[in-house]
Amino acid sequence: RTAGPRRVSVRIHPKERDDERSDDDGYVSEDDDALGFQGDYECTRCFSGDILVSGKTAGSFEATLIDRRRAGRVFHSACDAESGELQEMGCLLFGSSGKPRYPALRSDTSVKDGGLLYIDTFKVEGGDADVGAAALRALLTCPELDRRWTVASYITDSSAGLSDAQLRRAERRAMALASEGEPPETVRQKARRVSGDRERMARDAVQFVRAGFAEAAYKDGGWMYLTKRMMQSAPLTHGAALAVPLRLTAGVRQGVAMTDADNKLLHKLMASDEQEGQASLLAEIDGHVEVGADVTRAGVLQFCAARGHKHLVQPLLSRGAQMNAKDQHGFTALMIAASGVPGNTSLRSPEHDSSMVAILIEFGADRNIVDDDGRSALGHYLGAIRTCNDFQATFDTKFRKQKADPTLRRMLMPARGPTVVDMTCADDH
Repeated sequence: RTAGPRRVSVRIHPKERDDERSDDDGYVSEDDDALGFQGDYECTRCFSGDILVSGKTAGSFEATLIDRRRAGRVFHSACDAESGELQEMGCLLFGSSGKPRYPALRSDTSVKDGGLLYIDTFKVEGGDADVGAAALRALLTCPELDRRWTVASYITDSSAGLSDAQLRRAERRAMALASEGEPPETVRQKARRVSGDRERMARDAVQFVRAGFAEAAYKDGGWMYLTKRMMQSAPLTHGAALAVPLRLTAGVRQGVAMTDADNKLLHKLMASDEQEGQASLLAEIDGHVEVGADVTRAGVLQFCAARGHKHLVQPLLSRGAQMNAKDQHGFTALMIAASGVPGNTSLRSPEHDSSMVAILIEFGADRNIVDDDGRSALGHYLGAIRTCNDFQATFDTKFRKQKADPTLRRMLMPARGPTVVDMTCADDH
């Protein structure tokens, strides 16, 4: 378990729970697995350990290993039982039965079977990336794990490197922002906070990139994965790792620069009562516009698409809102509306309501526009269906899955057909 000239190694803590477990009916089963302890599902092992440099503790880690073959159809349920982050990572990389879903994994034969290793926490004293990279390789090749995982994963930590005092201040600030009546962050304050988070996450990612991990094309970045085949490549130098492009270091997308007035308008709308009438909402919007807010920059159409305020589309367009403009996340109103359709269904009304999508298209929404990842509104719709089915499958393996509505699919279809990314969003249940 030793890696590198600095004698970096890992030590997995011995079994941390009793060898016997009893279920709700009092049945006692023996746990003869030497790795950590069993999670809520028999396919799950949870363990922790130390990072050692020349035999002295220099850090720690916590991890979860899920045997995909043993999990079968409850794979997502087993992930969710441990943490929401693991459930999201599991859904990103694998389908509900544990079969590879993420495009890069589907073409990698080394991940056909085996476990998903999720590294919950990974802390190295002083943030030494040399030690971190060597420790990761040592962990992944240690006898207790080497033959049990085929995909390893990690979500970079925005708190990496912060002191305990800094963490407490950040927690207090987050609680204050979540409180009702608290004024929203200014654009500058938010930009400073987000920039600091991304810088810390990027620094945290370096040790994983050096160890061979790649960043998944997901959200704003920081979702790392590694396969057995990728592990065969030699570790990267620090300089080479810094040269690897990451979503985390790409910076804030260009083209949308919200002002404080825009931010206050959007914050006010988000806090508004969903039953609030048209006249009241329009008066609120007009009041903010008079003091400098811009309905397009603020993403008011996107807000209405998310809330289903169909009656506000035409009034907003008459006030200068641009139908096909992208918001600060790179999404158009049509993308937002399409992604919201599956979540608005119910047992009483399982059909997909296309009315919001239809109104946006009637007023000029362009189906051919794609987001920064290459997804059109159709891809957002298909991806939302899969996400809803993932959620249902997590809690009920015999759930009634949602399917794409043929009419809505035709309405959203780009002129040249679905993009390559759209096709990767299709449901696989």
